[in-house]
Amino acid sequence: MLNLPSIVSFSDGSTITYTYGADGTKLRIVHKIGSAITTTDYLGNVVYENGVAKLLLTGYGYVSLNDKKYHYYLQDHQGNNRVVVDSSGKVEETNHYYPFGGAFASTGNVQPYKYNGKELDAKKGLNWYDYGARMYDAALGRWHRVDPLAENYYRVSPYAYCMDNPGNAFDYQGKLVIFINGLHTGTEGASPTYWKMKNKPVNFNTAVMAHFGDWNARYYDGSLGGPLGFSMNMGSKSRYDVGYISGLRDAKKIISQLARDANGNITESIKVISHSMGGAYAKGFLQALVEYIKNHPRECNGISLSEYDFAPYQPYSQKAVEGVDTYQYSHKNDDWAGNAAIKGAQQMETSDDDDKGHSITSFFDYINSLPPGNYKYVNGKFVRY
Repeated sequence: MLNLPSIVSFSDGSTITYTYGADGTKLRIVHKIGSAITTTDYLGNVVYENGVAKLLLTGYGYVSLNDKKYHYYLQDHQGNNRVVVDSSGKVEETNHYYPFGGAFASTGNVQPYKYNGKELDAKKGLNWYDYGARMYDAALGRWHRVDPLAENYYRVSPYAYCMDNPGNAFDYQGKLVIFINGLHTGTEGASPTYWKMKNKPVNFNTAVMAHFGDWNARYYDGSLGGPLGFSMNMGSKSRYDVGYISGLRDAKKIISQLARDANGNITESIKVISHSMGGAYAKGFLQALVEYIKNHPRECNGISLSEYDFAPYQPYSQKAVEGVDTYQYSHKNDDWAGNAAIKGAQQMETSDDDDKGHSITSFFDYINSLPPGNYKYVNGKFVRY
């Protein structure tokens, strides 16, 4: 059983009814508030209200389909939608949150996606956030059902949000995205700061996570300290080796925290995003994960791995890890890294980018077309699915 709410009834006869797909995906909500009935249908990234297409959800905002206008989210480091602006920059909505997600101040209310970017159902004072696998009550700071990974946190209540520490932890319902940066100035390594964008509506990492719907992230420094690592980081093998060591260190913890179905099979994927020097580090890291997976086949059954290399530095000395879908994005006018092919990687189309070079910013427009990956570990083997 999905153990998701089917109907919420109020003392005055009002009801909220939910319909789900077999995998738990929310398909419809019917609000019957007094004599008024509102039916909301969810078809992919299109939201319908009473049979009329209302919103087209994008990776960094939405399109209001009645007037075909774009609206953009300005988010903080936890993915909370703090400000909504239109395409001209006019502020339409602002939100300020308590640590557990309750709103203590706001202006405007033009759309329902708020804390952690999750949909808030505020009708009839319900105020539940939909995280997919569970509903969350920000007023209580508690989930409405047991954490599916509760066995990994036996000292914590299975209903607790972020182990009761929302300032330092995210409890997104999603898969894992690992970001591995390239060379930096010395302060941005292993941090979301490296992925900040100028003149873009959202940062690179936020746009990637929104595209995949995967809001659980880890960050690693693929340049081994930036300028402080020049004695080691100029060789791809050194970066590969450090990535491998990091993967060995973190593999068990990472895999133990992935969601599973009733049979114990992993239902989530791990996606690795690398830039420049991070490409070699990523392959070492993933090689360590693959070795852990093969040594623990029952524990890792169902896992999926994929890698996305943007402007990989020294690509001619790298090869894709067996069992990992690897996608390479390189610009032919990249004077720093060139565009030689990584052995075994899929070469993604970038021929229209004659004016673009090495910066991660120059790859922003490819985010919405990143493929999901095609391999899964099933019964001791990586197979296409």
